Amino acid sequence: MFGAEAYLADARAAGQMGRVVALIAIDRVGAINSCKVFVSSSSAPLDKTTCQIATRKLRMKPAKDAAGAAIPSQQWFAVNRLLEF
Repeated sequence: MFGAEAYLADARAAGQMGRVVALIAIDRVGAINSCKVFVSSSSAPLDKTTCQIATRKLRMKPAKDAAGAAIPSQQWFAVNRLLEF
């Protein structure tokens, strides 16, 4: 999901790397409704694309209430955006 193909060409060419930590909102079916970066990689393009990929492609197991019904939740999400040399 966050492989080489997910790296922006400009960010790759500039050697931009870093860790992105975001808070994601998960709905009752496991889709990501929102993503907010709390710890930046120091690269706005990497931060932005991390959340774009998470909201488009990431699916999570929904949280459950005491009765076992799926409920919305939030979860921390971290991605190391590194270039392979």
